[in-house]
Amino acid sequence: YAPAGKQRGSWYIGFGLGGGSGRVLLADGTAHFEDMVYSDSTTVSFNFRVGATLSPRLLVGFDGGFVGATATEGGYDSSIQLNYYDLGLMYFPTGRGLFLRGAAGLSSIVWDLEPLGTSDARGFNVLGGVGYAFWLGRTFNLTVNLDAARHFFSEGDLEGGTAVGLWLGFDWY
Repeated sequence: YAPAGKQRGSWYIGFGLGGGSGRVLLADGTAHFEDMVYSDSTTVSFNFRVGATLSPRLLVGFDGGFVGATATEGGYDSSIQLNYYDLGLMYFPTGRGLFLRGAAGLSSIVWDLEPLGTSDARGFNVLGGVGYAFWLGRTFNLTVNLDAARHFFSEGDLEGGTAVGLWLGFDWY
């Protein structure tokens, strides 16, 4: 009797946490996240995905998360966050290890600057990424991901944004 090999089931779920950076595209120029919050900001990226395994090489499902920055100065908090709520694909060219990601869907941006208040906008985005899945068990993986996204908004002077996230994740296939 031989134990079953590593394989993907009919569904998957995963999440990741890491760092990132972003820029906001305004009608009169570009501002980096660090310029839009108080000094000494901390950046963070988060991803959650769940969906179906269509084949050993192709997965499709919900792909959501954010890239943001937060800081505190003089007792005031500030933060900016680009969020995405997408339909995503993961493609494993060789069936294991290396994967490519693509997604598109709804976006939002939230900028909170105390004591001035909060601004937000909604739009859409496209995301692309690359990663590697290390099998740690029969259906459990440790993943390393690098994603880049372009967000499009059309509210006032806000035209869009870009975000890059590098994160470590766990996936169950």
